[in-house]
Amino acid sequence: MTCEGVKLELFSLMTGQLNEQEVQQMRAHLSTCSDCRAEYQALEGVWNGLSTVEMVEVARKYGCPLMVDDAHAMGVLGPAGAGTAEYFGVEAEVDLIMGTFSKSFASIGGFIAGEAAVIDYLKHHARSLIFSASMPPSAVATVYAALELIKSKPERRERLWRNARKMQEGIRSLGYDIGKAETPIVPIIVGDDTKTFLFWKCLLDAGVFTNPVVSPAVPPAGRASAPAIRQPTRRSSSTLFWRHLPKLAESWG
Repeated sequence: MTCEGVKLELFSLMTGQLNEQEVQQMRAHLSTCSDCRAEYQALEGVWNGLSTVEMVEVARKYGCPLMVDDAHAMGVLGPAGAGTAEYFGVEAEVDLIMGTFSKSFASIGGFIAGEAAVIDYLKHHARSLIFSASMPPSAVATVYAALELIKSKPERRERLWRNARKMQEGIRSLGYDIGKAETPIVPIIVGDDTKTFLFWKCLLDAGVFTNPVVSPAVPPAGRASAPAIRQPTRRSSSTLFWRHLPKLAESWG
Protein backbone atom coordinates (compact mmCIF):
# COMPACT_ATOMS: atom_id res chain seq x y z
CA MET A 1 0.00 0.00 0.00
CA THR A 2 2.92 2.38 0.66
CA CYS A 3 4.22 1.81 -2.89
CA GLU A 4 0.75 2.45 -4.23
CA GLY A 5 0.62 5.69 -2.26
CA VAL A 6 3.78 6.88 -3.96
CA LYS A 7 2.28 6.10 -7.38
CA LEU A 8 -0.89 7.98 -6.46
CA GLU A 9 1.30 10.93 -5.39
CA LEU A 10 -0.08 10.69 -1.87
CA PHE A 11 3.27 9.79 -0.30
CA SER A 12 6.57 11.52 -1.02
CA LEU A 13 8.93 9.34 1.00
CA MET A 14 9.40 5.63 1.50
CA THR A 15 12.26 4.77 3.80
CA GLY A 16 14.04 2.11 5.74
CA GLN A 17 15.77 3.09 8.98
CA LEU A 18 16.25 6.84 9.25
CA ASN A 19 19.41 8.25 10.74
CA GLU A 20 19.85 11.76 12.08
CA GLN A 21 21.34 13.02 8.83
CA GLU A 22 18.33 11.80 6.84
CA VAL A 23 15.93 13.45 9.28
CA GLN A 24 17.82 16.72 8.85
CA GLN A 25 17.70 16.31 5.07
CA MET A 26 13.95 15.94 5.29
CA ARG A 27 13.70 19.10 7.39
CA ALA A 28 15.68 20.99 4.74
CA HIS A 29 13.62 19.50 1.90
CA LEU A 30 10.27 20.40 3.44
CA SER A 31 11.44 23.88 4.38
CA THR A 32 12.09 24.70 0.71
CA CYS A 33 9.38 22.65 -1.04
CA SER A 34 5.92 23.92 -0.18
CA ASP A 35 4.24 21.53 -2.64
CA CYS A 36 5.73 18.54 -0.79
CA ARG A 37 3.92 19.48 2.38
CA ALA A 38 0.62 18.20 0.99
CA GLU A 39 2.07 14.70 0.61
CA TYR A 40 2.25 12.03 3.27
CA GLN A 41 5.66 11.36 4.79
CA ALA A 42 5.83 7.58 5.29
CA LEU A 43 8.09 5.57 7.57
CA GLU A 44 8.32 2.08 9.05
CA GLY A 45 7.59 2.04 12.78
CA VAL A 46 9.88 -0.60 14.28
CA TRP A 47 12.92 0.01 12.08
CA ASN A 48 12.85 3.77 12.60
CA GLY A 49 12.71 3.73 16.39
CA LEU A 50 13.07 7.15 17.98
CA SER A 51 13.09 8.87 14.60
CA THR A 52 9.32 8.30 14.66
CA VAL A 53 9.07 11.03 17.29
CA GLU A 54 11.40 13.28 15.29
CA MET A 55 9.30 12.70 12.18
CA VAL A 56 6.16 13.69 14.08
CA GLU A 57 7.85 16.94 15.04
CA VAL A 58 8.97 17.56 11.44
CA ALA A 59 5.54 16.76 10.02
CA ARG A 60 3.76 19.07 12.42
CA LYS A 61 6.24 21.91 11.95
CA TYR A 62 5.72 21.95 8.20
CA GLY A 63 2.06 20.93 8.20
CA CYS A 64 2.44 17.66 6.28
CA PRO A 65 0.56 14.46 7.16
CA LEU A 66 2.42 11.42 8.49
CA MET A 67 1.92 7.70 7.88
CA VAL A 68 3.44 4.85 9.90
CA ASP A 69 3.76 1.37 8.43
CA ASP A 70 3.34 -0.61 11.64
CA ALA A 71 3.45 -4.16 10.27
CA HIS A 72 6.04 -5.29 12.84
CA ALA A 73 4.74 -3.38 15.86
CA MET A 74 1.05 -4.25 16.12
CA GLY A 75 0.43 -6.51 19.08
CA VAL A 76 3.98 -5.95 20.32
CA LEU A 77 4.75 -2.29 21.06
CA GLY A 78 2.80 -0.05 23.40
CA PRO A 79 1.00 -0.67 26.73
CA ALA A 80 -1.97 -2.21 24.90
CA GLY A 81 0.00 -3.58 21.94
CA ALA A 82 -1.40 -0.87 19.65
CA GLY A 83 1.95 -0.20 17.97
CA THR A 84 4.67 2.38 17.51
CA ALA A 85 2.51 5.50 17.89
CA GLU A 86 1.08 4.25 21.18
CA TYR A 87 4.56 3.27 22.41
CA PHE A 88 5.85 6.81 21.89
CA GLY A 89 2.59 8.48 22.95
CA VAL A 90 1.96 10.15 19.58
CA GLU A 91 -1.20 8.36 18.39
CA ALA A 92 -3.04 11.66 17.91
CA GLU A 93 -0.17 12.98 15.78
CA VAL A 94 -0.09 10.17 13.20
CA ASP A 95 -2.55 10.53 10.32
CA LEU A 96 -2.41 7.04 8.81
CA ILE A 97 -1.45 3.74 10.41
CA MET A 98 -1.02 0.65 8.28
CA GLY A 99 -0.53 -2.91 9.47
CA THR A 100 -0.64 -6.53 8.42
CA PHE A 101 -2.62 -9.48 9.75
CA SER A 102 0.14 -11.92 8.76
CA LYS A 103 2.34 -11.41 11.84
CA SER A 104 0.90 -10.85 15.34
CA PHE A 105 -2.60 -11.71 14.11
CA ALA A 106 -1.51 -15.04 12.56
CA SER A 107 -3.73 -14.61 9.51
CA ILE A 108 -3.73 -12.95 6.09
CA GLY A 109 -4.62 -9.48 4.84
CA GLY A 110 -4.06 -6.16 6.52
CA PHE A 111 -5.51 -2.74 7.28
CA ILE A 112 -4.96 0.97 6.97
CA ALA A 113 -6.63 3.38 9.41
CA GLY A 114 -7.12 7.12 9.09
CA GLU A 115 -9.62 9.83 8.25
CA ALA A 116 -12.72 8.60 6.42
CA ALA A 117 -12.05 10.78 3.36
CA VAL A 118 -8.54 9.38 2.89
CA ILE A 119 -9.68 5.78 3.35
CA ASP A 120 -12.51 6.34 0.88
CA TYR A 121 -10.01 7.70 -1.67
CA LEU A 122 -7.75 4.67 -1.25
CA LYS A 123 -10.70 2.30 -1.62
CA HIS A 124 -11.53 3.75 -5.03
CA HIS A 125 -8.04 4.51 -6.38
CA ALA A 126 -5.54 2.04 -4.90
CA ARG A 127 -5.06 -0.76 -7.43
CA SER A 128 -3.67 -3.10 -4.79
CA LEU A 129 -7.06 -2.92 -3.04
CA ILE A 130 -9.35 -2.78 -6.07
CA PHE A 131 -7.97 -6.05 -7.45
CA SER A 132 -7.87 -7.85 -4.11
CA ALA A 133 -10.44 -10.41 -3.04
CA SER A 134 -12.21 -10.19 0.31
CA MET A 135 -10.66 -11.98 3.26
CA PRO A 136 -12.09 -15.47 3.91
CA PRO A 137 -14.40 -15.60 6.96
CA SER A 138 -11.99 -17.97 8.73
CA ALA A 139 -9.16 -15.45 8.34
CA VAL A 140 -11.34 -12.65 9.70
CA ALA A 141 -12.30 -14.82 12.67
CA THR A 142 -8.62 -15.53 13.32
CA VAL A 143 -7.82 -11.81 13.35
CA TYR A 144 -10.70 -11.12 15.72
CA ALA A 145 -9.59 -13.90 18.09
CA ALA A 146 -5.97 -12.67 18.00
CA LEU A 147 -7.10 -9.11 18.74
CA GLU A 148 -9.04 -10.32 21.76
CA LEU A 149 -5.95 -12.15 23.02
CA ILE A 150 -3.76 -9.08 22.50
CA LYS A 151 -6.19 -7.00 24.55
CA SER A 152 -6.98 -9.52 27.27
CA LYS A 153 -3.62 -11.31 27.72
CA PRO A 154 -0.93 -8.63 28.31
CA GLU A 155 1.15 -11.27 30.12
CA ARG A 156 1.89 -12.87 26.74
CA ARG A 157 3.38 -9.62 25.49
CA GLU A 158 5.36 -9.27 28.72
CA ARG A 159 6.77 -12.78 28.21
CA LEU A 160 7.67 -11.90 24.64
CA TRP A 161 9.69 -8.91 25.84
CA ARG A 162 11.46 -11.02 28.47
CA ASN A 163 12.39 -13.49 25.73
CA ALA A 164 13.54 -10.65 23.47
CA ARG A 165 15.79 -9.10 26.13
CA LYS A 166 17.25 -12.50 27.00
CA MET A 167 18.01 -13.21 23.36
CA GLN A 168 19.53 -9.76 22.75
CA GLU A 169 21.80 -10.06 25.79
CA GLY A 170 22.79 -13.64 24.98
CA ILE A 171 23.63 -12.99 21.34
CA ARG A 172 25.60 -9.83 22.19
CA SER A 173 27.55 -11.71 24.87
CA LEU A 174 28.79 -14.11 22.18
CA GLY A 175 30.24 -11.19 20.22
CA TYR A 176 27.63 -10.99 17.48
CA ASP A 177 26.53 -7.67 16.00
CA ILE A 178 22.77 -7.14 16.46
CA GLY A 179 22.90 -3.43 15.71
CA LYS A 180 20.55 -1.28 17.77
CA ALA A 181 17.98 -4.04 18.22
CA GLU A 182 15.42 -3.00 20.83
CA THR A 183 12.43 -5.10 19.76
CA PRO A 184 11.65 -8.83 19.51
CA ILE A 185 12.97 -8.78 15.94
CA VAL A 186 16.61 -9.61 16.70
CA PRO A 187 18.97 -9.49 13.71
CA ILE A 188 22.41 -11.02 13.58
CA ILE A 189 24.30 -8.81 11.14
CA VAL A 190 26.67 -11.12 9.28
CA GLY A 191 28.13 -9.07 6.42
CA ASP A 192 27.50 -9.62 2.73
CA ASP A 193 24.65 -11.61 1.21
CA THR A 194 26.71 -14.75 0.51
CA LYS A 195 27.99 -14.98 4.08
CA THR A 196 24.48 -14.45 5.35
CA PHE A 197 23.17 -17.42 3.37
CA LEU A 198 26.08 -19.57 4.53
CA PHE A 199 25.44 -18.62 8.14
CA TRP A 200 21.73 -19.35 7.72
CA LYS A 201 22.56 -22.76 6.16
CA CYS A 202 24.81 -23.65 9.10
CA LEU A 203 21.96 -22.98 11.53
CA LEU A 204 19.47 -24.85 9.34
CA ASP A 205 21.78 -27.89 9.16
CA ALA A 206 21.92 -27.79 12.97
CA GLY A 207 18.11 -27.93 13.11
CA VAL A 208 17.50 -24.24 13.75
CA PHE A 209 15.21 -22.23 11.47
CA THR A 210 15.93 -18.51 11.02
CA ASN A 211 15.10 -16.02 8.28
CA PRO A 212 17.96 -14.74 6.10
CA VAL A 213 17.38 -11.10 5.17
CA VAL A 214 19.50 -9.78 2.30
CA SER A 215 19.54 -6.86 -0.13
CA PRO A 216 17.46 -5.16 -1.36
CA ALA A 217 15.38 -5.70 1.81
CA VAL A 218 18.38 -4.35 3.75
CA PRO A 219 21.54 -2.54 2.60
CA PRO A 220 24.16 -4.91 1.08
CA ALA A 221 25.30 -6.20 4.47
CA GLY A 222 22.88 -9.04 5.09
CA ARG A 223 21.54 -10.36 8.33
CA ALA A 224 20.03 -13.56 9.65
CA SER A 225 17.03 -12.77 11.80
CA ALA A 226 16.43 -15.00 14.81
CA PRO A 227 12.87 -14.62 16.12
CA ALA A 228 12.60 -14.09 19.86
CA ILE A 229 9.19 -15.75 20.08
CA ARG A 230 9.54 -19.36 21.12
CA GLN A 231 6.41 -21.45 21.51
CA PRO A 232 6.51 -24.59 23.72
CA THR A 233 6.55 -26.81 20.63
CA ARG A 234 9.77 -25.08 19.54
CA ARG A 235 11.78 -25.38 22.75
CA SER A 236 13.97 -27.99 21.15
CA SER A 237 14.79 -25.53 18.35
CA SER A 238 15.61 -22.83 20.92
CA THR A 239 17.94 -25.23 22.75
CA LEU A 240 19.69 -26.07 19.50
CA PHE A 241 20.04 -22.37 18.70
CA TRP A 242 21.92 -21.63 21.92
CA ARG A 243 23.95 -24.83 21.59
CA HIS A 244 25.27 -24.05 18.12
CA LEU A 245 25.53 -20.24 18.18
CA PRO A 246 28.74 -20.22 20.29
CA LYS A 247 30.31 -22.77 17.94
CA LEU A 248 29.45 -20.59 14.95
CA ALA A 249 30.88 -17.56 16.73
CA GLU A 250 34.22 -19.37 17.07
CA SER A 251 34.31 -20.58 13.46
CA TRP A 252 33.16 -17.26 11.94
CA GLY A 253 35.41 -15.12 14.11
